[in-house]
Amino acid sequence: SLEPLRHAVARIHFGPRHRQLVIQGMEPDSIHERVIDAKYRIVEVPPEGLVVSSKLAEVLGAKRGDLVTVEFLEGRRRKVEVPLVNFSEDFSGLVAHMDRRALQNALTDMRFGWFARKTTGDIVLIGWVCVRTQAIMVRNLRSSAFIEQY
Repeated sequence: SLEPLRHAVARIHFGPRHRQLVIQGMEPDSIHERVIDAKYRIVEVPPEGLVVSSKLAEVLGAKRGDLVTVEFLEGRRRKVEVPLVNFSEDFSGLVAHMDRRALQNALTDMRFGWFARKTTGDIVLIGWVCVRTQAIMVRNLRSSAFIEQY
C-alpha cells in the first residue's frame, strides 16, 4: 500500500534556542512509519501541533503544551506558532512529526493533496489536486504522460 507524506525543512524556535531540522508530515494512521515513545508504544500524531523527540524538547528547553515557533525554510518561508503536544523517541535524535495535512496547510494557503493509485494492468497513476481551484494533474507512470483535468 502507498501512504502520502510530506517533509519540510524548518527552524524551530523556543525562547532564545532554535534548531534546524526536517519536519516529517505523515498520516495519523500510518502503518509504514510510526512514531514511538520511550516504552516503544505508538504515539498518535494529532491533527494539529507537533510531536517532537524528547531530545529536541530538551535542547529547546520546551515542555508539553508550550507554543514553539516554526519558521519554514522553503516556499513562502512562513512562520507559525504550533503547540508541542507530545514526545517521541528516535534513534536519529532531533526529530519533529506533524500531521501531513496540517503541515501542508502551515506551508501554504494553496493546499494540494497527493494521491497514488494502482489500476488494472499494473498502470500506476500519481497525481495531485489543488483544493482551492479543484485543478487535478494526473501522470501515468508507465507512459510518463501528463493528463490535466479541471
